[in-house]
Amino acid sequence: MIMCTELVPMSMAAMRMGALYDIRMLSPHPLLPLLERQARAFGGHLPGAIEGEVEPVHQCRVATRRLRELLPLCECELSAGIASRARRRLRRVGGAMGPVREVDVALELADELAQQQVVRDEAEERLRQHLQDEREERREQMLDRLRAINTLKLERDLADVARLLGMRQQTDLWAQALASRMESRAGTLLETVEAAGPLYIADRVHAVRIATKRLRYVLELAGDTGEARTKRAVRDARSVQETLGRLHDLDVLAALMQDLIAAAAGQPWREPLKAAHLHLERECRSLHGQYVSRQELVSELGHGAEKAGREIWIERGGEEQHAAPPKRVGRVLKMTLAEPRRELRPAAQEPPRNRAT
Repeated sequence: MIMCTELVPMSMAAMRMGALYDIRMLSPHPLLPLLERQARAFGGHLPGAIEGEVEPVHQCRVATRRLRELLPLCECELSAGIASRARRRLRRVGGAMGPVREVDVALELADELAQQQVVRDEAEERLRQHLQDEREERREQMLDRLRAINTLKLERDLADVARLLGMRQQTDLWAQALASRMESRAGTLLETVEAAGPLYIADRVHAVRIATKRLRYVLELAGDTGEARTKRAVRDARSVQETLGRLHDLDVLAALMQDLIAAAAGQPWREPLKAAHLHLERECRSLHGQYVSRQELVSELGHGAEKAGREIWIERGGEEQHAAPPKRVGRVLKMTLAEPRRELRPAAQEPPRNRAT
């Protein structure tokens, strides 16, 4: 379990030594290597993603998310609006690839079900074909959306941001923005946990997953830039995210499977698919039980990140009392409620099983 004191800013000693500005003049901007690494990852995986290859789609989406987390901090150091433009385009690219990635994960889970003989024979074949047809349809939609985005200009914008950042002497503004985002993300996580409660309302639990993921990204940035020690907090956030991520992935597969079951009236493979669907439901309840048992840890993670964000803000010259940016729990919930998947269900009564993730 993570304690608030374990998330501590690291720059105080340098500030006491009075050498901070000398260090800034001699050192490259701390955001620059992170930006360059993620820009290379994005550009390197983009061609394969456009071809529909599974791993490039995944890695390209990860790069878009990390770049979108970095660019608002870069924008604080630059006068031009290039960073904002690049971020908008990255959001569109990531949004285009998301539905394809969902089906890719569903296919991986279908393989897992087949290996466990939860689904087999004609039911397995029908399910796999249904998922492959769905993936091809979504890939065509992805390509249509990507054609409307000038990815060459996007890559050029990222290169320009890196070039301008390399010419700038760093200020406290980017670290203040990092601190505000950390505090805001932590507050959103705490609110989504409270809104989700102990009941299994899939969209609200999914909102907790999104909030945990977004907080993890900002914690990773704080650690990578040396603003705070976040290794343990990142590990805890990743663990919670993996549990909720698998729950969400199973929920997506269950919804796709339900579509196939509904269209299979009178078919001999319908009942085996219904049994497989019940298997998914049981695992979802078990995973939710694991999450409920760890809600206290998630809350401690949020409170610790809020405290660390406030300390970074003050150390970097912010006012001692400041208002964090508006929390976006409502936006997160609205996004996840756009396509409701499941009715209210109680948390699992059985003790949670340990899973290797």
